[in-house]
Formats: sequence, structure tokens, C-alpha cells
Amino acid sequence: PAAIATDPNSTAWIIDYGNSHITQLNSSGQPVSGTSGYTSTNLVFPVAIAMDGNHNGWIANSGSTTVTKVSSDGTQFTDTSCCDRPVGLAFDQSGNLWVSNFTGNSVSEISSAGAVASSGYAAGSLKNPQGIAVDGSGNVWVASLQGPSITELASAASGSPGKTLSP
Repeated sequence: PAAIATDPNSTAWIIDYGNSHITQLNSSGQPVSGTSGYTSTNLVFPVAIAMDGNHNGWIANSGSTTVTKVSSDGTQFTDTSCCDRPVGLAFDQSGNLWVSNFTGNSVSEISSAGAVASSGYAAGSLKNPQGIAVDGSGNVWVASLQGPSITELASAASGSPGKTLSP
């Protein structure tokens, strides 16, 4: 297992990097996805997961240029090509998905409608960005694995989304 997230129903979504599958457990710890989990060729070395407001899981595929939306029941897998080795995911208050691009030294934004708003906001301080979070104002915070700082980017609601606010 590489990452875990819970949806509003207290279902735990666990992604397995090596086997490229997803296991869902109910609040009692019983498998919802069967013992082998959900699998798809869309999943390519998944490393991160985030849940949207509709109980769908979004998966960062570190072995590709995509993030994969998985329906709440695990039956539909939809790829969005957006990124350069995505490794971190965070949703803002408006439902936009922010993605750290490990080899792209940038951050992508996918709108709440699923369209790519940006395939890479770049900042000089982003060096192999990995961890990503959104604060109460909608600003995006990014931790770079190879950088000496945390980078703050302007929210999607600002006049300049993705603009560097602070290295």
C-alpha cells in the first residue's frame, strides 16, 4: 500500500503501488471491493489518492502523465492527461484538483468539471514537488523533495491562479 483516503461514508480507499489496484474497506474493515480489489490498465504505479465531493477517488499515476478518476463503486476508470509524473493530489473548496508534477517541477490544475485548467504552473522554487495541500483561502502549498522551501501558489479563484505567492 502506498496511500489511503476516506470518503464521507467512512469507506477507506487504499492504493497499492506495486500491484496497481485499489482496495475499499467499509468502516468495519471489511472489503467492499472483493479480496483482489479494483484494477484497471489505467492505473500505472499509483502513489496518491484524494476524494472528491461525489465520493469518487482520484489517483495519481506516477508511472504516466495521467490522473485517474474512479467511480465510487469502482466500476468506471477515467483518465485525465495533465501531468508529468503526478505524485500528489489535493482538492480545493470549489472542487478543483491540484496535482504536483514530480518530474515537471510544476503543479497542474483540473477544474471541478474535469477539464485541465493548467498542465503546469511553474515556480523556481519547485524542485521535484511531492506533497500538496490547500488552505482555507484556497491557496495551494507544495513541498518539494529536492527544494529547500515550501511554495505557496495563488488559488483558482484569484485573478492569477497558480501565481507564486511565496517560496
